[in-house]
Amino acid sequence: MSQKLVANPFLEINDVKISVYGNSIVYDNGLPDINVTAISAGGGSVETVHGVDVTTSKGMVKFKMPSTKQTDDLLSVWKANVGTNVIKFYENDLVKTMLGASYSKGRDVELNASEGGIEITFEGDPMQT
Repeated sequence: MSQKLVANPFLEINDVKISVYGNSIVYDNGLPDINVTAISAGGGSVETVHGVDVTTSKGMVKFKMPSTKQTDDLLSVWKANVGTNVIKFYENDLVKTMLGASYSKGRDVELNASEGGIEITFEGDPMQT
């Protein structure tokens, strides 16, 4: 069976569609890291112990937006919505939503006539599908 790459998803922040640079959306579902440690079981044998690192259970979405007045206005609103932004992106059968999101990283705005912009990162609750 063939599969289609997700390459041009729609992005919504707080129910408003946002335009971003192509191929710039990156996400992390927020699945926790699993730490695996080998322990001695005696006689040269080894067992492994597995632990879930819940501190890594957070969703993340980042993307690049053009450096425009509209972008600048949105950044202030998103920054003020600490823990309350809702991020959603979708294309065909892929739908991802992150609730309880904060605009956590991205302050450097490139002023450049061709591809100037700002890379924005939101972090929050693990992704929902």
